[in-house]
Amino acid sequence: MKLDNDRILAVDSLVKYYGAGENLGRAVDHTSLERERGKFTVIVGRSGSGKSTLLHLIGGLDRPDEGKVWIEGKDIFALKDDRLAEFRRKKIGFVFQDFILITSCLLHDIGRKDQFENPSLSHALLGSEKAYSFLTGHGFDTFFAEQVKLCILAHSYRQKTPAQNLEAKILFDADKLDVVGAIGIARTLVYTGTVSKPLYSLLPDGSVSTGEHDITPSFFHEYKHKLSKMYSNFYTARAAELAREREQTAIDFYNHLYQESTFPYRHGREELDRLVR
Repeated sequence: MKLDNDRILAVDSLVKYYGAGENLGRAVDHTSLERERGKFTVIVGRSGSGKSTLLHLIGGLDRPDEGKVWIEGKDIFALKDDRLAEFRRKKIGFVFQDFILITSCLLHDIGRKDQFENPSLSHALLGSEKAYSFLTGHGFDTFFAEQVKLCILAHSYRQKTPAQNLEAKILFDADKLDVVGAIGIARTLVYTGTVSKPLYSLLPDGSVSTGEHDITPSFFHEYKHKLSKMYSNFYTARAAELAREREQTAIDFYNHLYQESTFPYRHGREELDRLVR
C-alpha cells in the first residue's frame, strides 16, 4: 500500500489476541483505518475494548498477530526491533495512561512464597493466577488484569511462555538482568543456600560434575541450565547489550569455582600420599 501526501497513517486488518480458550481476548480484531496528515483523531470505547492495544500497535510498541501498519509510507513491522525502536524515537510520541508494567513489577513474585514451600510449583504460573484474582477482586477490569497476568506468566525463564506485549518483554528483561553477571551469580548462590541446594554434585566415579547433564539441583546445574543460556534470550536491544557486558564475569566465576572445586578430587589422593610419607 502506498500513501499519498495527504495520508500519514494506514492500518490494514490488524489482529491482536491475548490468552486462549475461555480466556481468549480479542483486543484488536481485523481493524483497518486511514488518517490524513494534520488531523486530530480520538479513539473512544468502553474499558477493555482494545483502544490501548490498538494504539500500541499503531505506535510500534507491540507487534500484531496479523495485519500491517504504514506510517509515512513505511511498513513499520517490516523493520527489525532495533530499527523499529529508532523509528519510534524519531517519529512517534506516547503519553501512557495505564500501569500494566508497574503493577506487573509489584506483583510478579506474588507466588514465590508458595514455591519456597513446594518447589514443584511454578511461581510464575501460580503468581499470574493470584495476581488476576487479586486485581479483579479489587475492582480492576478483566482486560487490565489479563494483561498483568500475561506479563507475570511470561517473566519466568523456565515457564517457556513467550512475552506477548511490550510490558511483558520489559518485565522479562528487567527480571533476567538480575540473573546475569556478578549480580546473577550472587543472587543464585544466596537462593541455592536458602533452599539447601549444594554447590555441585558428584559423578559415579567421585569426580565433580559440571552440572551440564545433571538432574540433581545444584548451583552448577543452575548455571549450566539457566544462567549460561540467558544471554541470548533478551527481547530488548538495551537489555541484550547490558547482558553481553556482564557475561564474561559470570563465565570466569564459574570456571574458577569449578577448577577450585575439582582440585581436591583430582589431586587430593596424591597430596595425602605425599603428606603421610
